[in-house]
Order: sequence, then C-alpha cells, then structure tokens
Amino acid sequence: MSEQELIEERAKRAAYMRSWTAKNRERVRASAKSRLEKLKLDPDKYKEYRIGTDASNTKYHQANYERIQARTKVLKKARYSPEKAAAERQRMKFHYSTQVSIKSAKKRAIEKNLPFDVTHEWYDAEFAKGCAVTGLPLDKNGSKSPSTAHVDRIIPANGYLMSNCRLVCACYNLSKKHWADSDVLRMARALVARNPE
Repeated sequence: MSEQELIEERAKRAAYMRSWTAKNRERVRASAKSRLEKLKLDPDKYKEYRIGTDASNTKYHQANYERIQARTKVLKKARYSPEKAAAERQRMKFHYSTQVSIKSAKKRAIEKNLPFDVTHEWYDAEFAKGCAVTGLPLDKNGSKSPSTAHVDRIIPANGYLMSNCRLVCACYNLSKKHWADSDVLRMARALVARNPE
C-alpha cells in the first residue's frame, strides 16, 4: 500500500469512527465513564492518566489553535444573540443585587444581635409580587433607584425573620425608617393634598 493510499485509508477510517461515535454517543459516554471510575480506584494510575490526558490536550490545542478559535467563534455566534446576552447580564445583575441585599440584612442582624432566617427563595418570591406596601414594581437593576428592593422589618425589634419581613421600594423604606406605616401614610396624604394632579 502506497503512502497516499495509507493516508486515504486513515481518513476513511477516521470518518467512519466519527460517524459511529455520533450515532452511539450515549454508549461512548457510558463506556468512558466506566473506565474513568475504574481508574479512580488506583490513585497512581489515575494521576498518570490525568498527566497524559492534559499533555495530549495541550499538544492538540497548540497544533489546532486557529481551527479551535474559529469553531468557538461560530458556536458563540450561534448560541448567543444580543438579546440573549442582554437577558443574561440582567439576570446576573439581579442575582448579584439579591445576594448583596440579603448579605446586608444579615450583617445588620449580626450587628444588632437580631434573629435572621431570610432566604434567596423567599426574596425571589417576594420580589415578583412588587413592593409589599405600595404595590409598585421593584427595580431589577440593583441600582440605587427609588424602586430598589429593601428588606423591611415590620416590627424592627423582632429581627430579620421571614414572618416579620417584607420587600418594599427604597423610597418607602427610607421614608418609614424606624417609624410606623401610619406615619408615612399621613405624610403621603398631606403631600397629595398639597400637590393634586
């Protein structure tokens, strides 16, 4: 067999293996997982396997860097549209602002020696309802706007317990401070009376 024929034969074999692997993906994954689990039973063999795999991956990546980059760019373009990217940024910003809000409430609870049991699930559920007092929608951007969500204690001395807390918009919470809802309501009525639409 000539060198050209050998190259063609290898290419044909590689194409067949790619086709077979695509058709039997679950079987291939199960087999690979089984082999890996067996390897993990022997730490020395597993370490040797990992070193060999890492070296092989590095060698392949270096030899095919431009092709991998081009393929990654195509996949990213197909997977992410500007709309999807914007939605993901919004989701992550909201997730971050939620964490900050809960951590801030927990920090205040520790400083004031108050009980705390607020969870992310409770926060998300309450956020979807809007401001618990005014009914206004809350701001998902997490920025310092009048509609930013604040964890408000209904009875301040009872601490940050879900049974004693609600999510309210920043403008309401800053107006209320340590006073009662009735105080803010009295102010709001006076404000509307002085500034009719």
